[in-house]
Amino acid sequence: MQPSLPTRLSLRQAYLFVVSASLVGLLVSGWMFPLIGIAFPAQNSANCPSAPEVSGVTARDFLNLSILVNPKAGTEFFVPANFTIPADTIVEVTLDDFDTGASSVDSQYAQVCGTVNGTIAVDGRAISEVAVGTIAHTLTFTNGPYAGFNIPVPAANASAAVSARITFSVYFSVPGQYRWECKASCGQTQMSLDGRMSGLVTVQGR
Repeated sequence: MQPSLPTRLSLRQAYLFVVSASLVGLLVSGWMFPLIGIAFPAQNSANCPSAPEVSGVTARDFLNLSILVNPKAGTEFFVPANFTIPADTIVEVTLDDFDTGASSVDSQYAQVCGTVNGTIAVDGRAISEVAVGTIAHTLTFTNGPYAGFNIPVPAANASAAVSARITFSVYFSVPGQYRWECKASCGQTQMSLDGRMSGLVTVQGR
């Protein structure tokens, strides 16, 4: 017996529904976006530069940074905020943070991004992430090929009356000027003035 016309339509509708649902699933999963030229914005993890390859690199340099606090005004600032480092060189950075107050920061900025080995050492202990509730500041690149480079800086221990010492190594091969910002909630005044919680990094060709 041949199916009635309504039954035929129902089967056809069911087939179309299954095909449509499959296509939607592929679109949502991202499989078809490269084929049709559409892409979702990159996720936070995709914005994190991978650790640079430094095997065979022998050139080394050193950089000392500090985060100081003006106790009278209650303001914090990087010293120096603008600095130059050589390209194609492993630069060993020491950052002393004297700020004992943690700030609000999005979880994406808790991850260490772009350093040699993908880690920083806090008081000698290597880590790849800092707990959100303990971060005082960040040093985050916002432009160029190293956009997303990120150093989460933990607050100093108030009871110890000493700085939190962060050490890490960086390697940049592309000369240029790159802006950095602190992504913690340091206040509008702090963020709006270069030399406090934002600045310029110059990677200088050798």
